Amino acid sequence: MPYNLLIFPLIGGYFLITHVYFLKFYHQRIERQRLIFNSVLCGIILLILAALVIKLIAVLLPTIEDRFNSLTIQFETEFLGTGLLSFIIGIAFPYLANLFLDEEKFIAKAIDKNGSQLEKLFLKSFTENKNLALSLKSSKIYIGTVSKIPRPGQEYLRILPYYSGYRDENHGMIIDTQYLDVYDSIDQFESLSKDDLETIVNKSEISSARIHVDEVYDFMN
Repeated sequence: MPYNLLIFPLIGGYFLITHVYFLKFYHQRIERQRLIFNSVLCGIILLILAALVIKLIAVLLPTIEDRFNSLTIQFETEFLGTGLLSFIIGIAFPYLANLFLDEEKFIAKAIDKNGSQLEKLFLKSFTENKNLALSLKSSKIYIGTVSKIPRPGQEYLRILPYYSGYRDENHGMIIDTQYLDVYDSIDQFESLSKDDLETIVNKSEISSARIHVDEVYDFMN
C-alpha cells in the first residue's frame, strides 16, 4: 500500500478511539505519545478489517468488487478502496456502537481507574446518592448530591443543593438556606422541575469537599 494512503486508517483509528464511549474517556486522560501509538494500532486493525471486508465482498458480491477495482484504476492508486473503507469504518463505528452503550457507565469506569480523588468523591456522591459538602474559595457552602457525573476534563460540576450557607470568620459552617420544602412541593409548580434548581459550580473554585452526614454534623455542633 502506498504510504500516502495510510492517512486514511490513521485518521479513522484516531477518531474511533476518541469517540466510542468504551475508549473515549480513557484516551482523554493519557499522554499524547500513548494516544498517537494507540491511534496507529487502531488504524492497523481497521486496515486489516477493511481488507477482510473487501475479500468477503469479492466472494459474495463480485459486482461491488468491480466498482472498487474501477475506483482504483480511475485514480491510478492501488489499495485506494481499502484505505477509504478503513476510514469509513473508523468514522461510522463510534456512532453505531454508542447507540447501544451507556455513556455514564464508561465515564464512571474511567474515573474509577484513572480519576483524581476529587473526581472519585463526585462519583461516590452520584452513584451512592450521598450528600456532598462543598466549600468554595468565596466561603460559600453547598450541601447536596452530584446530579450528573462530570466528564473527564470538564470544568463544571452540577449539584442539586439541599442546603447552602457560608463559613464564618472561625471557619465554622453556617447553614442559612434549605431547599427541602421546595422539593417536597415541586409538583405545585407546573413549569418547574428539580433540574431547574441545579447549581453549577466551577471545580477550580472548590477549596474542599467531603461526604456530608447530617447526624455527624449535628453531633459536631
